[in-house]
Amino acid sequence: MNAPVLMMSGDRDSRKEAAALIEGAFGYLHKPFDLRELDRLVARAIASAFRC
Repeated sequence: MNAPVLMMSGDRDSRKEAAALIEGAFGYLHKPFDLRELDRLVARAIASAFRC
């Protein structure tokens, strides 16, 4: 089973975010991030991992 990858960065470069998503990252967070945003993204990642 492959684990979903969540990327986190303090850099606001949208090209890096796009590259991470193209390379297979499930989601991308910018620091500082809201804990609700992290919770939502983790919940989506877990749900998608169990759908396969």
